[in-house]
Amino acid sequence: MQARDFAMANNVAFVDLTTLSRNYYATAPNRSALFIDGTHFHEVGAIGVAGVVAGALETSTLPLAAFIR
Repeated sequence: MQARDFAMANNVAFVDLTTLSRNYYATAPNRSALFIDGTHFHEVGAIGVAGVVAGALETSTLPLAAFIR
């Protein structure tokens, strides 16, 4: 069972970080600057992905959206 299916079956929130991060990487002007070694984020990449997640939460219907500034 995939995470999305599990979330639906159990009526819990699901943020598709895989899709969000892949879209972010695809549009990043300097993708190599996002990672230290191709796997682990550099500060720039970590901040970028955190922003993508915050944006997704902010536009969601989750109660947590009210706390995003």
